[in-house]
Amino acid sequence: MRNVLLASAALIALSSAALADSNKALVGQTGNAHVSYVEQVGTSLDASVTQKSGNGSDANVAQTGAHNSTTVTQTGSSHKAKAVQSGSDNRPVMTSILWWTHTTNGGIEQTQTGSTHDAEATQAGSKNYISQVQKDVKNVARATQQGGSEQTIKQEQEGTIQYGLALQASGKNNEIKQKQKGNNNDALATQHLGDNSEIEQEQDGKVNRAFANQYSAASGWTDGHDLKQKQVGDYNLAEALQTGYDNSASQTQTGNSNIAYVSQSSDGNSAVQGQSSDLNKATITQTGYSNYGIQLQGVGTGNEASLTQKNGGVNQSYQFQYGSNNKSFVKQDGSYNISTTSQTGSGHLATTNQTGSSHYASVTQSGSANTSLVNQSLTGNRATVSQNGSGNNSTVTQK
Repeated sequence: MRNVLLASAALIALSSAALADSNKALVGQTGNAHVSYVEQVGTSLDASVTQKSGNGSDANVAQTGAHNSTTVTQTGSSHKAKAVQSGSDNRPVMTSILWWTHTTNGGIEQTQTGSTHDAEATQAGSKNYISQVQKDVKNVARATQQGGSEQTIKQEQEGTIQYGLALQASGKNNEIKQKQKGNNNDALATQHLGDNSEIEQEQDGKVNRAFANQYSAASGWTDGHDLKQKQVGDYNLAEALQTGYDNSASQTQTGNSNIAYVSQSSDGNSAVQGQSSDLNKATITQTGYSNYGIQLQGVGTGNEASLTQKNGGVNQSYQFQYGSNNKSFVKQDGSYNISTTSQTGSGHLATTNQTGSSHYASVTQSGSANTSLVNQSLTGNRATVSQNGSGNNSTVTQK
């Protein structure tokens, strides 16, 4: 049996001014299967819902206006909370959405339209999800999940000056997804401890930045990590750090001031970067084990690429850069190395060092200032360099 509480501002305030300004709605429910609805229209509204010591309750809050605040507190299992705010300047301290959910199978949904919003959600438990949607301008979204497994965070922001932060601490099979469109974007995501983690970030225009960290799995929890970042247009920067176990990464930036960076420590590594056009730069550092690589930097300008895969692993690498001020560096320090570099047109310089084990290297540079240096030390060596047109210069040393 579902116990339903309808708390419109009119019912709670018991006055004709209930749909005006500075109203408060307070709801407290204890037990199982409760449902509460709070609806407020006006300015400086405040809604507070508490559901505790039970299972399967729902909390729903809708606020229309400015400077409004919603707080929901839930403890137990299988609770769900949903808030919709329309208007402007719904933000923390003065006006915020703040959720604390300590539950399993719980869900939080936050939707804000208008300007200058702030959304914050916190969950502790397992099989929970947080969904945050913000539209229009000056939005901030924060989500935290801790101490459980099979958790999901989804953040979606449209408009200007967005900021998104998602954090999952401990647990297994967690997932973070972030998507931002338009202007002064920022997205951060962090996952600590756990296996089969995953992060996706996507940003669509202007001053993008995206960072993501995933730390090592706890003892006895293997696998983990995967990470995708995608930024289309403008001042991009993307960063990723993954430590311990089954890493993988992929970064794609299409257009403008790109920089991309990946660092993965130990175990499954793999990393693919992209970047099509404009002031590119790309770096991959993978320390031990099943390394791989690849760096592509499409049609033109500032290119530089670098890769370091260190001290033991099944290394490979491949870098390609087409056109403009190319450079390329590769170091691989131990195990089954292979490396290929291909740069077509303009500044060229390529350096490949591989120390220890089954080496192979191939460098191809075409048209303009070419230079190449390949050093390969003990075991399999083999090298092929082909440079075509202009400043050529090549040194190969194999011992």
